[in-house]
Amino acid sequence: TQILDISIGGLKFSCSHEVVNYLIPEGERTVGLIMDVEIDVQFKLPSDTKGTTAIKTGARIVHSERLAQDLFHVGIQFNTLNHNALRQLEAYIEGLEP
Repeated sequence: TQILDISIGGLKFSCSHEVVNYLIPEGERTVGLIMDVEIDVQFKLPSDTKGTTAIKTGARIVHSERLAQDLFHVGIQFNTLNHNALRQLEAYIEGLEP
């Protein structure tokens, strides 16, 4: 699994068919349609001071797209990002801007 795009509101990641099947219940697996599947996510951001910063939050899957036999893009929206995680995410995103 690899993060492709990240913002204050959510992120998009690539994954395998196996991961999509694990995350999305069978009745919700209509690729390309907006979904409403709640998940917990955890990821690490590079940090100048600490090496990496772990972010844990609740989110909902809002989109999935199949690009190849075993390659999917999944979009999630954060829904329980705490204040500290929000500050860390903002600092990371600001560091990416030219």
